[in-house]
Amino acid sequence: MDSLDDVRSLIEKKLASGALPHAAPIRITEHSGIGLPCVACGIAIRPTDVECVADVPGHALYRFHAACFTEWQRQQRPN
Repeated sequence: MDSLDDVRSLIEKKLASGALPHAAPIRITEHSGIGLPCVACGIAIRPTDVECVADVPGHALYRFHAACFTEWQRQQRPN
């Protein structure tokens, strides 16, 4: 995964562009990654990584590394 500063910047840009939602998820699940890319940093979430899957109403499921998910939640703001 990229450095935390890089992740912060990517998430900030994706929130501003609408690529990531500001809405809070209604459900969050955590499990081992299955190799799919993280929506925040774009890097594959390996089986040795914790994958956080956020179910956001009106949007697709969003898959994050645990650290990327935490940063996304930190940067979210209410609509």
